[in-house]
Amino acid sequence: MNNKILEVIKYEFLKIVKSKIFIIGTLLGPILYIGLMFVVIYFTEKSNDRSNDIINIGLLSNYQDSTTNSVISNLKNQGWNIVEYNNQDSLKQLTIRDSIKGYIVADSLDQYGYYSTNLTDRYINNTIENAVTATVREKYIKESGLTGEEISKILNPVVFQTYKFSEEDESAKSTDSKMEEASNFIISIIIAFLTLMLVMLYGQTIGRSVVTDKSSKIVDILLTSVNTKELLIGKIVGVGSAGILQFLVWVLGGFLFAVFSNKFSIDIPINLNGWYVLIIFVLFILGFILFSTIYAMFGALSDTDQNFNQISQAFTMITVMPFMILSPICTNPNSMFSIIMSEIPFFAPCTMGCRIVCGEVPIGQIALSLILLVLTIVIVVKISAKIFRIGILTSGNYGFKDLIKWLKTKE
Repeated sequence: MNNKILEVIKYEFLKIVKSKIFIIGTLLGPILYIGLMFVVIYFTEKSNDRSNDIINIGLLSNYQDSTTNSVISNLKNQGWNIVEYNNQDSLKQLTIRDSIKGYIVADSLDQYGYYSTNLTDRYINNTIENAVTATVREKYIKESGLTGEEISKILNPVVFQTYKFSEEDESAKSTDSKMEEASNFIISIIIAFLTLMLVMLYGQTIGRSVVTDKSSKIVDILLTSVNTKELLIGKIVGVGSAGILQFLVWVLGGFLFAVFSNKFSIDIPINLNGWYVLIIFVLFILGFILFSTIYAMFGALSDTDQNFNQISQAFTMITVMPFMILSPICTNPNSMFSIIMSEIPFFAPCTMGCRIVCGEVPIGQIALSLILLVLTIVIVVKISAKIFRIGILTSGNYGFKDLIKWLKTKE
């Protein structure tokens, strides 16, 4: 790498890292993100704890037997207030006026209905359903003539423990599958979010930098010292280095938070080995090179920021697509859909990383994804370099025929 490219890299890198926005974003980014996680966890736990809530529920008491009385007793034991009426219209009006959350109708021994203006309150719905199910089930079992001990064995939940094989020594370790699933999903979202945000942020920064240099005619001065290829490489590497620095700081902050989370009574298991972390980082670097090269080409084709936004809008939609398909990939990382999405070069930086976090990915699929991504970068760089070389010095509107002509032009 010659001195001219190094000067461009140094200029672009220092221009970003010395800005107040970069410093504040790099330092406060992890703090704000971790703080947001604490807020989400706090309000989630608070919303799940309804023990102190005063819940008024109505009951239509036209049909009432020992089973219904058991259901009522069950709900009262949880601190609920039961309002009994023998007129459904009265209960309906109380529900509409929000005097009660809703009301229960016992149509028969094993058929109950719940009427409410809000059926999205899972706590109330599940509590009523569980109380009815447990009471009716227990009644039927008692009528079968079983002893109390036998009934207890039937009603008690079965102990089901999950075990995960270790990659190092192939030993089986007891694991909380629900906790691991939730942890993997959260880590996947963080990886996808960081990758997409930094790729889009710094990719568009490169594009807008090119637009600024072009519109202000600074590029004419720059090209007296460097050629277009050196300028393109310098901008991508310089701005990219700033993006990588910020990425590493954020990842380090997240890692330290996960390691010391037990001090805050938060259990965040880390299931990634060193090789997987390295692969995810390589995917991020390759993804950044791919997208930033394309954004630089868009910048060379634009005369104003508005023009740049119009040209890059469709491509930006492609950039955020991996985040939209994250849920099915995390749920079933080895499905055909997940495999295909992780092999598409424009999606791979996010989707392959999420598959690695959520499941065991064959090394062949990882290798194929990296090879396809590198080949795509080579093709895109060649195309972008040719368009950048002419577009950076050309103003006005261009058509598809003009781009084809530029690509055919020899250097």
